[in-house]
Amino acid sequence: MGLTRVEESKVMPILWRQEIYYSNDVIEQYNMIIKKCCRAAIPFLEFEDMLSFKDLDYGLHSNSKRHKKMFEKIKQFLIDKK
Repeated sequence: MGLTRVEESKVMPILWRQEIYYSNDVIEQYNMIIKKCCRAAIPFLEFEDMLSFKDLDYGLHSNSKRHKKMFEKIKQFLIDKK
């Protein structure tokens, strides 16, 4: 499962720790590495096409709507893969 994007305007930097920030460019790089490591042996599930920033709390953590969307996608993926 890939990492999900963040709302950069709210997490660059993080309000409670100014030395920490999250970047979608770095997240994308991590996803590419994870996907490359998985290759054909391990299925890689991406979420980029279905998640919006409205589904984030504080620009970083998934809220219940986002978790529901992720659950539905994972569930369908598992059904399809049997």
